[in-house]
Amino acid sequence: MKHTIIVVGGTFDRDGGRESYYVQQIADQLGADLINGGYIENLYLFRPRGYDIVIWMPNVDNSEDKILPRLKVMNPKMILVCSKRCIENEYAHHEIATRALNVKANLSIVLYKAKTGGFLLSLLDPLGNVFCEDEDLHGFIGVLSDRLNFLRKVKRVGSSRVPALYGATDRVADDFLDIVKCYGHRFSDLIEGQNPLRFLGNASTRCCHGFPSMRSKGAILVSKRNVDKASMTVDDFVEVWMLDDRVQYIGSNKPSVDTPVQLALYDLYPNINYMIHGHCYLYEAPYTAEKHPCGDMNEVYEIARLVPDFNTNFFIINHWGHGCLIAANDINDLAGVKLMPRVIPDIGSTV
Repeated sequence: MKHTIIVVGGTFDRDGGRESYYVQQIADQLGADLINGGYIENLYLFRPRGYDIVIWMPNVDNSEDKILPRLKVMNPKMILVCSKRCIENEYAHHEIATRALNVKANLSIVLYKAKTGGFLLSLLDPLGNVFCEDEDLHGFIGVLSDRLNFLRKVKRVGSSRVPALYGATDRVADDFLDIVKCYGHRFSDLIEGQNPLRFLGNASTRCCHGFPSMRSKGAILVSKRNVDKASMTVDDFVEVWMLDDRVQYIGSNKPSVDTPVQLALYDLYPNINYMIHGHCYLYEAPYTAEKHPCGDMNEVYEIARLVPDFNTNFFIINHWGHGCLIAANDINDLAGVKLMPRVIPDIGSTV
């Protein structure tokens, strides 16, 4: 399958703009289509349809209308790489990562002024992983290409809403909710110093009372998307199941983006009844070999490799470059797991 890439960069203004050497080199080395500078009116006409990857690097005056937040709306399935200049103004890593998260970008190219007088290029993802910091443009493009190739292999599962017939509130155990809140506070203490704008993972439970009209082995209840676990209530859980390779969910609240992974793990490990996922690490837990983005089904294969006993009643995993997962049969086994911070930025050249 041929992947189509376009790089959009250079200066766009009311006078015709100007081209960028860096943008030209990135497009040439990636074999991508290119729009390099021009009139701002023409930039507004850009549509990302037909492209698998869009690298968005235009230099536009802040007074102009923002186009970046609309790109993923026009083409939700594409890989989006945005950019940020940290030359005139400095931005913290968590600010850049949060910006990428808000516009649904997969990667951010960050341009700094190097101490040698040239430019330093950094490649960052929304989880705070830094894959490269390099003054050598060609070396940087090589790392960018490797990460794009990795992201092309990411497997995600969509979701479909089912009208709410009843809530899940009477089937979330109070003691599980208490533990989730406790972990929420612990996650907050470790994470907010690194990235105060990042939500703190998700939680899920297998309802042991069963849900025979839709699942023969019990319902799965997961926390809804973008909810603070330290203050969540039973109303923040969403009932989910898998049907025809899509997540089905009841009600108006979308489930956490990691839901497909956890549904697959519940099927793989029938004795596991509870899972808690956070964006920090666990002491003495094995690490996945790759840095997977949120919701990548390839994580399931890595966990199966690390935990080959599918009849286990308990396991802990560190998702490298992402966070951790605690899985247990008994609620009491969730307590006492030792957490440690995940440092942001997480610098490493491995893709």
